[in-house]
Amino acid sequence: MDLSSLFVPTAGPTISGYMITQHNVVLSRESVLKNSANLKLGKSVICHNTMLRGDLGLINSQDYVIFGEGVIIHPGFQKKKQ
Repeated sequence: MDLSSLFVPTAGPTISGYMITQHNVVLSRESVLKNSANLKLGKSVICHNTMLRGDLGLINSQDYVIFGEGVIIHPGFQKKKQ
């Protein structure tokens, strides 16, 4: 997989700060994943300073999703049953 087309070296982070998981998720070394058992990610890119909060519930994403810098993703709050 050629990742050089995903990043512009003069305008953003370089590829050296990233790693590729078994499921082809390009993951920044500066990102935070909490309770990764509740994260169901397709082929995606997770940029610097991004937090995915799997400890609050299940998070699903499709293929080719880019989670930008400084983003916090958590599941929506559930309404109480009356």
